[in-house]
Amino acid sequence: MRIGQVTQDNYKDFLRILGIKNPKNLERLNGEGEKEKVKNNPNRITIDDFRCYDTLERKLVALGMVEEGMLLRPGHNLSHQKIIDVSDEIRQQVVNKMREMVLSMSKGKFISAEQADELNAIYKQYRGTISPDDRLSATWTLSQIAGEEEVRLVSYIMSRIPGWQPGMAFDPKILTESNWGLGFDVKA
Repeated sequence: MRIGQVTQDNYKDFLRILGIKNPKNLERLNGEGEKEKVKNNPNRITIDDFRCYDTLERKLVALGMVEEGMLLRPGHNLSHQKIIDVSDEIRQQVVNKMREMVLSMSKGKFISAEQADELNAIYKQYRGTISPDDRLSATWTLSQIAGEEEVRLVSYIMSRIPGWQPGMAFDPKILTESNWGLGFDVKA
């Protein structure tokens, strides 16, 4: 008898001692009910799928685990890490989101995971509008745009507040009244 079976039997006995008459969901804890669903799924991934990249990608896309064109082939070089043309609209959305994220730091906080998820949602939405062949490069381009804007804004804040570090509070007017540090005053 395997140790897992002994443990399961002991657990069932313990539940009966506590007065639970039917521990019917115990099988679900061990994943026994899920195994049949997985076996019958035509998109389930097997070890053989790792021999054929196209089959693996098709199944991962069908399962919703990756988007088409976003899976790197084994031995893939970094050719997708190139700047490509993206629409001005998406560029501005990324810049605005990054400005919002840096502005939230004015309260003495770091950029949150939720904000990063929102930025990634912008990337994902844009990827749905372009061909799968350009998706990796477009994501690389948008992340470079976001990163450059963050570095620019943080550098500007540091130039205005000596000794400031990310995570420290600052007056948000430093950014908003200087047109996001672009050098001209909005008040004028």
